[in-house]
Amino acid sequence: MRADYLLKVIALGNGGVGKTAITRRYATNKFEHEHKITIGVDITTKEIEIDDYVAQLTIWDTGGQEAFQELIPMYYKGALGALVIYDITNRKSFDSVEYWVNEVKKHCSPLIPVVILVANKQDLKDQREVDDKEGEKKATELSKIMGKKVLFYKTSAKNGENINSLFETLTRRILEEYNEED
Repeated sequence: MRADYLLKVIALGNGGVGKTAITRRYATNKFEHEHKITIGVDITTKEIEIDDYVAQLTIWDTGGQEAFQELIPMYYKGALGALVIYDITNRKSFDSVEYWVNEVKKHCSPLIPVVILVANKQDLKDQREVDDKEGEKKATELSKIMGKKVLFYKTSAKNGENINSLFETLTRRILEEYNEED
């Protein structure tokens, strides 16, 4: 199948929030229980059909540990979509989402990508430190920073909850914005 669109997407957030788990679940429909730190960036591609179009997503899964943050800005260039991910069982990861959104705005300018705030690890609700209502409110606040709507999504890479829908929504929004400019 030949792609009509080549779309670069970046996955951002603190270390351990599930960026790699989300991208791998989407690409392979598998969940790996072993946690390996992403050093720099891990790139995954997958084709998705939206309406009459085929888009090839190139998903740049960035290392979230502080040691790799100096490398990340070079990965932002050309990104049309950004998933800003936090772990609902880790308050610090939630408190950092504004930092990641500001990085997107700073390093992607003048192009401002479609951003989705992702509350991951919904399968661990009994360990929750961040309520979903807080996530929804934060997405509204982030919309003001970005100058356009930031959606809020609840996912679980472990059980696959909303993973395909997340990437379908992201792709659809990118294509809508892209086609508006044509």
